Amino acid sequence: MADITHGAWIKDGKAVDAVFSNGKQVYGRNLFSVHDWDAKPYLESNYVPYMNIQLEPNTAYTLTTNISLNGDGWCDVFFFKDDENISSNTNGVSSGSGRTLTTSSTGNVKVGVRHSLSDGISWVKLEKGTISTPWTPAPEDILK
Repeated sequence: MADITHGAWIKDGKAVDAVFSNGKQVYGRNLFSVHDWDAKPYLESNYVPYMNIQLEPNTAYTLTTNISLNGDGWCDVFFFKDDENISSNTNGVSSGSGRTLTTSSTGNVKVGVRHSLSDGISWVKLEKGTISTPWTPAPEDILK
């Protein structure tokens, strides 16, 4: 049986990828680690810091956040592939407006955030599949 540890599902010391109840997905593992974000090398696109995340190739992933559009109506969070540039219109993510994309054959994606994640209030969640579930911390952030 899996246990909930600070919001993340852990079984036998390993993170659980998904939990279903009555055939409906109620939990998806958060693949976006704030610890990894803070330790990332400095990369920037259109003045927005971003990080590369290696995922499974040719697979759908969904990114959500609770960060609203900024005062000018632009996104502060972005989810994009190697051949894309940051753009609120094409790959921006904001509260209530997530983004799903299918990875290329390399499986590499980029997540850009021009908003502080250290306030303990703002969050980003990256999960496998096309269904977004309520935010939980990445298991790596809890287990470290």
